[in-house]
Amino acid sequence: MVLVKTKNQKHTLHIDEVESALAKLAADIDAEISEQKRAYAGTANKVLGLTVPQQRQTLKEGYSFSKLPLAEQLAIWDSVWRYSKYHESKAQALLWLSNIKDTSALLKFWPVINKWVDHVDSWDSSDSLSSIYVRILEEDEQIIYPTLQKWNVSKNPWQRRQSIVSLLYFSGSRKKVLPHNKILPLIEKLIDDPDKFVQKGVGWSLRESYSVHPSATEKFVRKYATTISAIAFTAAAEKWPRSLSSEIKEKRAKSRNKQVNRSPKQSREAAIFAIQLSKLSLILLLIKSVIFPLKYFVGLL
Repeated sequence: MVLVKTKNQKHTLHIDEVESALAKLAADIDAEISEQKRAYAGTANKVLGLTVPQQRQTLKEGYSFSKLPLAEQLAIWDSVWRYSKYHESKAQALLWLSNIKDTSALLKFWPVINKWVDHVDSWDSSDSLSSIYVRILEEDEQIIYPTLQKWNVSKNPWQRRQSIVSLLYFSGSRKKVLPHNKILPLIEKLIDDPDKFVQKGVGWSLRESYSVHPSATEKFVRKYATTISAIAFTAAAEKWPRSLSSEIKEKRAKSRNKQVNRSPKQSREAAIFAIQLSKLSLILLLIKSVIFPLKYFVGLL
């Protein structure tokens, strides 16, 4: 029997309530505008095209369940986050969480909301979640940091992005920050990550790390000057001193020129090595094709 993931039937009416309120508000929004916003966010969910102020106002006006105890509301918003078909409905869940001022309450919700990252499919949702996770990290590093370490090596790119962006999301707003030896090692593991959104996270994290740990971060970016991707470098250098940016740019340019200007002798040597390697692979393949049948034949005697 195949188990199918379905909505919590208890909360279906609440999901419908949220979706209906938002869809009604978006009734006059041009479909082309909605599609442009969907493409910009990169989400696979349907986008209604509502502005952030409109979404905030809708949440402020409230729903039938808005006066329930926080724990009961969380169960409803958890279902909305997981099962709603609208991008804006999911954003309502994130806005609701963001509006909770008591960080100790968010910490109690961690066993539920740490799984929300599994349903992220756009950079804006990812960033909103980071703004919540970083507050919980400040509240209890011992509980949250091990999860970030686990996400740092996940196959899910949105978990990998969270593992570093949640460390310092807008460092200027942080009451306390982790030491550099807990921040930079996580960034280091993703320095050559193939996902573009993870690379943007690398850049953001290096930018914010420089704001709170300038010496350690400067040493780090010098070490990886030619390894940092263009995407990450663009974001990271926003808050660097001009002297550091110029220095790293020069190193990166020299590295590119060195690769382009490889001598003819080096090129020939590389080509010869590739040919020899190819020949060796072919010889090994031929040996296998002879030995394996021979072993089988001998076994029959």
